[in-house]
Amino acid sequence: MTSFYNLTFVGTLIWCVVFSTAFSQEALKLSDHTGGLPRDATAEVENFRVLRIRPRAAQSSVRSRLYPSRAELHPGNAAPIFLRQNFEANDAMSKRKESMRKRDDLWGLKLDDSKLAELAEPALYRTGELERAALRENAGWEYPLYEQGGMWTLLPDVQESRVAILFLVARARVAIARGQIEQAEKYIRIGLGLAKHTGDSPFIIVKIVHSAQCSYLQFAIEELVQQPESPNYYWDLTAMPSPMVELRSAIQWEAEILTQTYPQLRNLDGLTTPQQWTELYDQIVRGIAALDTGWLPSLDTPEAKKLLQDWADRSRKSLPKVAPKLAEKVATMGDTEVSLRYWWIRTNQLKDRLLPAAMLEYPQAIHHLAKMEEEVEIEFADEQFVQATLMPMINIKQLIFLPENEQRFGLLRTVEAIRHWSAHHDSRLPKSLSELDLPLPLDTLSGHAFEYKLADDGLSADLRGKILSLKSDVRKRGFAYRLELTKP
Repeated sequence: MTSFYNLTFVGTLIWCVVFSTAFSQEALKLSDHTGGLPRDATAEVENFRVLRIRPRAAQSSVRSRLYPSRAELHPGNAAPIFLRQNFEANDAMSKRKESMRKRDDLWGLKLDDSKLAELAEPALYRTGELERAALRENAGWEYPLYEQGGMWTLLPDVQESRVAILFLVARARVAIARGQIEQAEKYIRIGLGLAKHTGDSPFIIVKIVHSAQCSYLQFAIEELVQQPESPNYYWDLTAMPSPMVELRSAIQWEAEILTQTYPQLRNLDGLTTPQQWTELYDQIVRGIAALDTGWLPSLDTPEAKKLLQDWADRSRKSLPKVAPKLAEKVATMGDTEVSLRYWWIRTNQLKDRLLPAAMLEYPQAIHHLAKMEEEVEIEFADEQFVQATLMPMINIKQLIFLPENEQRFGLLRTVEAIRHWSAHHDSRLPKSLSELDLPLPLDTLSGHAFEYKLADDGLSADLRGKILSLKSDVRKRGFAYRLELTKP
């Protein structure tokens, strides 16, 4: 099964995505040391992440110290290089990986904590091999999409790549604590290169994991820009891919994943006997039950049988409305045929509304998806069979996580533009962003400029992106920084 259809693996990857979407807020509350100035766990001030910055002019370059340059890449496939790590793992390495997966030992540690250095011990991974993989041109994971069917493809390598990124973040943080700026840059660059290779996949969920891995590395970049000796990374951030995570190809692939897995769906009229309808029905129902969405309990229970019978009754009543040409034939259809026909029509109607909207540019996509969230909740409220099929794939909260990370990169680039301006204006903060002399990115969540407000004392300022609140979400989404200027 795919990352969102496989019963044995879906729990792991859903955990990955839940963690990734929660990570942004979790990172705000970390204890750490930044720029030699101790910070406590109350660093979050009115939802702002505090950054203590120093004036520093930017140096123009088309190459990024934080992302592999095209000129650095070598011909070849990154996947086998990365996967070799698992075959060469020893017992100690396996135990340390398990500790890393828990993540408690990483995010809550101060930069100078000995436990952080222990987690970043080179024996956990061979960093040279990770770098070798990061500097390959592509990653061909060779998924058996066409032999097994896209819905049944295992993705254990995705979970493993997350651990590798966490290890590189730990190594970058240790280098920052030791004042080794170039080493920290190197580990971030390797991490972003590997994250890009993770995203070389046709699955939406893997694109979201790619974005989550970028968020781990963004935290290290936030710490890096605050160091007394750190350079200005404005042009490094500008040289990164935009958008960092390409989503449209995965949307196009997943739009056909059901028919690719169940070819009979391409021509339901080709099913001419009750047995053929029942066989396809059983395959699809068991596949949806494996999603473990909470809608369909074990298929052998009376509860499950009642749910499926209720769906058959609803389908028999509603099919003539959505497919008038079949109205006269409904009375002669068996329960499995009428259930499948109605499910397939409604599944396509929902898919054809959500997936195209997700392909829009980020601000428009967010607006349309947020609006559709309420419409879908009403229109498909009693059609859990359809929701259980698509919602693990087309999860609005997860899709919005991608532009949220793009927003964070834009804010960091704006922070560096402010540091550049300050270096040329007596170590002051600007009164407004319009004073800056470097081009500024737009907020991917709004399509407009970021908000900026200088404090009365002139020594701090608030820089924020659009805050987005979804009806189904438990938190407001969007990043904000409180910049505290430390003069040389």
